[in-house]
Amino acid sequence: MTPGIDASLAGFALAFASSLLGDLLWMVAVERVKEFSELPREPPEFIEPRPKASWPENGEIKCEDLVIRYAPDLPNVLHKLSFEIRPGEKVGVLGRTGSGKSTLALSFFRFVEPTEGRILIDGLDISKIGLTDLRSKLTIIPQDPTILSGTLRSTLDVFDEYEDAEIYEALRRVHLIPTGEVTAEENEGVNVNVFRNLDSPVSGGRRELLHRCF
Repeated sequence: MTPGIDASLAGFALAFASSLLGDLLWMVAVERVKEFSELPREPPEFIEPRPKASWPENGEIKCEDLVIRYAPDLPNVLHKLSFEIRPGEKVGVLGRTGSGKSTLALSFFRFVEPTEGRILIDGLDISKIGLTDLRSKLTIIPQDPTILSGTLRSTLDVFDEYEDAEIYEALRRVHLIPTGEVTAEENEGVNVNVFRNLDSPVSGGRRELLHRCF
């Protein structure tokens, strides 16, 4: 500011500048709302005929000539990718940064849609399946698993669909608890804080095992 400026004028200038900044932020917010309102809608949650409740029974995966790009004016990320994963088979995907590993994972959940080709799980083209039916049957374990602060039950059974015995069976399968009968004291464990139940702090490895229970 100019030396010797009146204090009241300086205060007015600062107040005006502050209000102007707020107006600019509001304008940006409106611009973002407009952008979101113009985004294409996701495919429907359910598509008839819906897959059987038991799908997928085997877990066989086929990719046929899969091509994916993020926008019409951008280059392809995946180029005519074809492979088959048999039921029960474990597969590692290797590649340099930007080679399309994450894109391939996202395509199974239909966060990105194929430009060409298709993905089949147990013989069903996933593009013909509603998003809710598809995503409710798949699980992904991120590199840095997140466990919310809540009970063991609310962590593993968000929609309260399973009995305590089923939750404990899932924990046994990933070796987070020993095999054997559940005592009355242990049976209360599903309703206490997950960090207390698993002896906080929960390591990254144990977080991954909890995610496997999903």
